Amino acid sequence: LEDGTLNVSGPATLGMAGTNSYWNNATLGGSLLQLGSLTLAGTNTIGNLSNQGVVHQPGTATLNIGEYSTHFNNQASGTYDIEGDGGMINSDNAWYTSFNNYGLLRKSGGNGTSTIRDPFYNYNGTIEVDSGTLSLANNGTSSNGTFIAKAGGVLDWTGGSSPTWAGQ
Repeated sequence: LEDGTLNVSGPATLGMAGTNSYWNNATLGGSLLQLGSLTLAGTNTIGNLSNQGVVHQPGTATLNIGEYSTHFNNQASGTYDIEGDGGMINSDNAWYTSFNNYGLLRKSGGNGTSTIRDPFYNYNGTIEVDSGTLSLANNGTSSNGTFIAKAGGVLDWTGGSSPTWAGQ
């Protein structure tokens, strides 16, 4: 989906394991379950998205979780991979939006800073930084999470805010 809008009137499923989808400057309205591999290029605005596959965010791509009561749920089987220096924003400063991580959130590329500006919640998930800096710049919590910063990777736990963290 490029430079377009996908409106889903009820819960819908995108792809199956082993399939690839590509979004570039796309907008999702509604609720979507993502099972395959999804690449987010440009700036993509989501409604409610639940990931059980792999989401690739290359280069300077941006995920906008910016509408009231929208959530990105990275499920236990899901991987969200920031492969460059892009980040996540909340363009409307909307209430009740969040990135909820139950799986793996990884910054695998880029030497700069990738900032998550949405409330971030880590529920038994893993946050891994292989390269550059991952900044969690909005309030949130973590319970029973695992945090990994490899050589060359920096995890900025607070990004200047006041989250509550617990884990290994």
